[in-house]
Amino acid sequence: MSTAGRRRGRAGSLVATIGAVAVLLPGLLLTLATPAAAHSRLETTSPTAGATLDAPPAEIVLTFNESVSARYSRVAVTGPGAISVTRGAVSVDGATVRQPLAASAAGAYTVSYQVVSQDGHPVGGTFTFTVTRSSPTASPSVAATTASASPSPTGAAVLASSPTASPAAEDTDNDGGGHWVTVTVVVIVALLAVGAVLAVVRRRRSGAR
Repeated sequence: MSTAGRRRGRAGSLVATIGAVAVLLPGLLLTLATPAAAHSRLETTSPTAGATLDAPPAEIVLTFNESVSARYSRVAVTGPGAISVTRGAVSVDGATVRQPLAASAAGAYTVSYQVVSQDGHPVGGTFTFTVTRSSPTASPSVAATTASASPSPTGAAVLASSPTASPAAEDTDNDGGGHWVTVTVVVIVALLAVGAVLAVVRRRRSGAR
């Protein structure tokens, strides 16, 4: 084979390599993006975010897209006057989180939650709802106890650590920035590699002439 033929063969191999990189790069980026999409996210709430109710609810129900850790799930609910109205411990059944309430007064209520997905990723958020009428079944002793109760330490901790979400009760992702930095670096490195291969091909073609 002549020298020119060998050079053309090498150039063809480099072009094939560039094509392979172009085919594999989207798959690599998709693989890197998949873990971020796999984190838990809040799908529905009861009451719904921004709802107006005729009577106080008996519990808060949060439903996520996948199971969450029962050990690290926290829900804080405050009513009029920033008084905690949670009653008892939060319960977790797979992707459903329940927090019983002892609410009786009319007014605005704020729900803050903090959960951890099965892969260890924390997800938190806040939403509100409004009650227009006091509970007709609440006895005076229950109302007095609710009014005099101080915010629980757990509730205060969740409120302080959970970022404020929109009325749609959007989740907050705590490591998305680091993930996209990794994707950006991979893209830059791939582009530099392709540029270097193209430069070599151009130089060899010029030498062949």
